[in-house]
Amino acid sequence: MLISLQALRGIFAIFIFLNHAAGFDAGGDVGVAFFFILSGFVLCNGYESRICERQISFRRFLTRRVTKIYPLHLLCFAAAVVLQLRIVDFSLFRIWMLNLLLLQSWIPNPDVYFSANAVSWFLSDILFCYAVFPFIVRYVRSRRMPQLLRFAVVLLAVYFAGVFLLPDRFSNPIVYVNPLSRVFDFIIGIILWQLWHDYGKTQLSARAESMSFASKSAVEILSAALLAATFFVYPHVPPNIATASLWWLPAIVIISVFTVMDKAGGAVTRLLQNKWLLRFGDISFAFYMMHYLVIRYAEIAYDKLGWPLSPWTFIPFCFIVTVCSSYLVYRYYEKPVENLLRHRTKGIKKTA
Repeated sequence: MLISLQALRGIFAIFIFLNHAAGFDAGGDVGVAFFFILSGFVLCNGYESRICERQISFRRFLTRRVTKIYPLHLLCFAAAVVLQLRIVDFSLFRIWMLNLLLLQSWIPNPDVYFSANAVSWFLSDILFCYAVFPFIVRYVRSRRMPQLLRFAVVLLAVYFAGVFLLPDRFSNPIVYVNPLSRVFDFIIGIILWQLWHDYGKTQLSARAESMSFASKSAVEILSAALLAATFFVYPHVPPNIATASLWWLPAIVIISVFTVMDKAGGAVTRLLQNKWLLRFGDISFAFYMMHYLVIRYAEIAYDKLGWPLSPWTFIPFCFIVTVCSSYLVYRYYEKPVENLLRHRTKGIKKTA
């Protein structure tokens, strides 16, 4: 992955953490939109040519992606089940099974799609995105730019027609959670990669290198300012827009700017390439998967001990515990298990 984008993963994971720990609603919406778009973008970086040239089969691609996300999902699912055993009933077992199989986000019921480790609904969606990725990327790769732009316009027209026709009460189950809605964010990332690969990689990078350090820093700060401005607009936007598409433009701008600036950027790029931010980016998936569980367990612990839930102590406590536990899980569970599973699946045929 491009170095600056790795650090940005950690920053947007913190936005999601603040949504659940501090009630920062915009943080969850922007974080999720950013990760869907980034996923489409970086998957193209790693797999587009291999898929289009049929150097890797659909089965092998999907197996590699599942081995990336599923072991951590299982660990967090088990922790969530332990947390909820005191309220267990038969209906909960059926819901848990959907969650375990990463099918929960297809059911438009918050008791289902936010079941167990609530944030795992994202994995349900991203698994669907992985499944359709080879077909989408081959279609996009086979089209000339005018055709690709028409394709993008049609996609946006279909999306916004559906969004404006939906009552606001469907903003969560359909617009925010349903895989058929979130695949639009994912496709934006794929198209953005195609534009970067075909037009921006050489031209924009050359222009960026010729800019002064101050000019590059100004461009980076302006991209961050666009994101900040969107936070101010957020409370005044209808829910069907605020939960997803409101964040498309700032996410596209941020990913584009820091991709262009990755090799020779300004002050913000240098900050993002700090080794500690990069290490946090490495554990950002574990951080995302574990933070909600840490918050729930911490709430129970505070209640049992009779401690007041002051945000000045509770939020830093949860953040520190999540970071530390995420590092341990990343180092001693996530990566070793992923490497083991990849080694055992090497026998899967490489060609389609």
